[in-house]
Amino acid sequence: MLFIYDYDKAEFFLRKVLSLPDFNGDIEKIGATSSIFGEIYFHQKKYEQAILLYQKTIELFEQYPDKSVPSTIQKCYTGLSEIYLEEEQYVKALEYSQKSLDIILSDDYMKTIDLLLATRYNNIGHIYYKLGNVERALNYIQKALDYTKSLPSNIPIVSRIFCNLAMTYEQYADYPQSEMYWKKGLEHHLKSMPNNTDATAYLFQAVAINLSDHKKYKEAIEYLKKSLAICKNQGQHALSCCYKNLAVAYHGLEDFQQAAEYLQKAIDIAHTLTNIDLGTMYTDSGNNYYQAQNYEQALVSYSKALEFSQPNAQLATKIKIFIVYTMQHESNRALEYYELHIKSHMTQVNLNDDILIHYYIGVNYYHLKDNDQALKYLKMAQELILPNKSDVSLKTFLIDILKKIASIYISRDQWSEAATHYAQLLEYHPTAEIYMNIG
Repeated sequence: MLFIYDYDKAEFFLRKVLSLPDFNGDIEKIGATSSIFGEIYFHQKKYEQAILLYQKTIELFEQYPDKSVPSTIQKCYTGLSEIYLEEEQYVKALEYSQKSLDIILSDDYMKTIDLLLATRYNNIGHIYYKLGNVERALNYIQKALDYTKSLPSNIPIVSRIFCNLAMTYEQYADYPQSEMYWKKGLEHHLKSMPNNTDATAYLFQAVAINLSDHKKYKEAIEYLKKSLAICKNQGQHALSCCYKNLAVAYHGLEDFQQAAEYLQKAIDIAHTLTNIDLGTMYTDSGNNYYQAQNYEQALVSYSKALEFSQPNAQLATKIKIFIVYTMQHESNRALEYYELHIKSHMTQVNLNDDILIHYYIGVNYYHLKDNDQALKYLKMAQELILPNKSDVSLKTFLIDILKKIASIYISRDQWSEAATHYAQLLEYHPTAEIYMNIG
């Protein structure tokens, strides 16, 4: 009955069945039907009602152990696990999934059903993945894969197992294995499932995301274009995601114009959908324009990001706007923006943002030739960097700070201080050209 996927209609027919006379007092039938109701409520996202029915079914069989049906109890535990997994209550999900497996292994019939065992081991492995326990996740998912050896080669669960292995190896930082299993998952899916569905489109995108994460952008684009061909005939959500992922790949290739075009397409569709994080999409757009040095468009996108972001996610975008004003040499505007929108939130910033803010404040004062303030903030940035000077990403900032501080001392004829900072500069940048203009 559930295979019709019309859960409202299924619920209607089940209620009719329950009213039949031969259901009266039949514990096994009542239990089985209650568990099916639980499944219907799960698919209708009525989780509280589903939990109540699953628990009542389990309690019913506990009251009448001689009429207990292990397969029905196992389904109830599985249903509870699926609900808690959906609600991100992973410890509870694991507890009930393990109970389901224990019943399967203790039942002479169910423990011979390899598909059932593969499904349960795969689900437990996925929960361990969600909990961050990678080794246990791999152990259970690999067991799931072992149980599929006796199954038909085109059975869909094999694709899900490959995909779970891919995600787990990614978390384990074994990227070649991760890529291999993503591709295996896709290949098996194409053999075992219809190829023109959202699920297929998303799987092409999953492979592409993995490739983009490891800078294989051209190969990622090939997979995304296959996804795009499917998405255009499917749901708008998949299409928006595909455009966004294409933007990421083209951004990685530094083709900022193509990235901007695809991001705008993704954003246009996202405006017609619900539960889409438009704030993040506009931030990505701003970042792309920033990398392209199109600062005016970056400001437009960052301003839109603020419009669609939650208050607790806005500080990072405000810091980006402050930096854009600095890059445009609008120093007074940048400093005013800092005073109005960032200064009162400095206790909330992380170390990298703390360094960036002090550095760019110093740069703005440097451009305004307010050397006292420039020295103050550049030195503060330097002090924040020095304990972390091994961080390669901070080296460029440290070199520029030392150059600017030295040049300020030269402008003041403070040659000793300038020489000290140039000596430090040579330590981090041995090929730097030093001009002290003494004479």
